[in-house]
Amino acid sequence: MPSRSGARQCRFSREPDGSPPRCRHALGYYRQALEISQQLAQTAPNDRETLRDFTVILESIGDLLRSSDPETALNYYQQSQPICRHLAETAPNDREAQRDLSITLERVADMLDESDPETALTHYRESLKIRQQLVETAPDSPRAQRDLAFRKHR
Repeated sequence: MPSRSGARQCRFSREPDGSPPRCRHALGYYRQALEISQQLAQTAPNDRETLRDFTVILESIGDLLRSSDPETALNYYQQSQPICRHLAETAPNDREAQRDLSITLERVADMLDESDPETALTHYRESLKIRQQLVETAPDSPRAQRDLAFRKHR
């Protein structure tokens, strides 16, 4: 299953000669993967795994562009958000879908923090609420506890 944090590692990779990160190369591959994933999502619009994979790729591209092109990064995050919301709403007991939505909301909020603080705050609050619910339904889950602590820390 794809990870929602894999793209962030690229920012720290350097070419052997010390040149800028390999993000440019990664971005090309992610865009190719996005095209394939988008086609799969169109042919199987009810396949939850396909839709989740599509959102992971959208957000990975957003992560890569976050510093260099924040407006485009926000666009990718915003494309992911309604799909994550749909997955969470159609499977309210799917903890992974709920967590994915909270992460997406947080990413959008991070990008809107300065330009639209009210909307950002709404997204942050919704993300926090989801994370609190995840802890309430599984109080022994270290992951849920970490996610909630991280959200409260920020």
